[in-house]
Amino acid sequence: MIEKAKIVAPSDASVLIFGETGTGKEMVAKAIHNESHRKSGPFIAVNCGAFPENLIESELFGYVEGAFTGASRKGKAGKFEEANGGTIFLDEITEMPIYLQTRLLRVLQERQIERIGSNKLINLDIRVLSATNRKIDEMIDKGLFRKDLYYRINVIPLKIPPLRERTEDIVPLVNYFLTKYSHIVTNKHIENFLLNKRVIEYLKQYNWPGNIRELENVILYLLNMLDRKGEITMKDLPLYLQNQKLSLGITFSSLEKLEREAIIDGLEFYGYDTCGKRSTAESLGIGLTTLYRRMKKYNIEDYI
Repeated sequence: MIEKAKIVAPSDASVLIFGETGTGKEMVAKAIHNESHRKSGPFIAVNCGAFPENLIESELFGYVEGAFTGASRKGKAGKFEEANGGTIFLDEITEMPIYLQTRLLRVLQERQIERIGSNKLINLDIRVLSATNRKIDEMIDKGLFRKDLYYRINVIPLKIPPLRERTEDIVPLVNYFLTKYSHIVTNKHIENFLLNKRVIEYLKQYNWPGNIRELENVILYLLNMLDRKGEITMKDLPLYLQNQKLSLGITFSSLEKLEREAIIDGLEFYGYDTCGKRSTAESLGIGLTTLYRRMKKYNIEDYI
């Protein structure tokens, strides 16, 4: 995806970025802009789902004095006008009302806009990048999105895979966020900082419905909750992650090595106290007495 983005960046072709929430669609759009000949011009991002339906038209196209009740006396330039000479990024474009899609299509075809309440045409020199987390073909079938507008904005499609489909990116991303927010550790005057390897393995196997944005928030949480010891273990994870029923990649077979690892993973996650051991036993489908016998058998007490 990155290689495709680099190839299309120098052109003025419209790009439609597909991706779930939190995958970094706006970051990709900014990177395309920064690699283009428009990089010295403005980059204007608009979330089409963030405005009430009665305001989005004025936000996009602007208005003149007295255009409607409550309008500023000086009028206001819209986002398209602000983006002139640069790039406009229409995030969540599928949230745009159908009536406004018609006007947007005309703007994209003619490269001209009129402010609300004006009959003066303003020429546009912009590149249009769009993004969505929805299935546009289904919306077109339901009459919720114009097919002709789809063809206009989807000259170059780019799809960002969700984080769960690229788990090899998790460790580099964790390292990046640890570096980005290292000032939190510095401000706490913590000299030795360690992220337990079992935490990393857990993060690699979690589903990440919130994608990279969720991962960043988890790292922020861990750094803010870090104590003076400087080590992050399974018990330090946010509660909602601790409550996930993950297998941690362990196949509970009769092989003693895997059984030992399964018990250690459970104890690392739930804790080595009596409550943690009870939860570990329940997660493994064995009784607490059996867990104690297995811990003695595998000499796991020395692991505490």
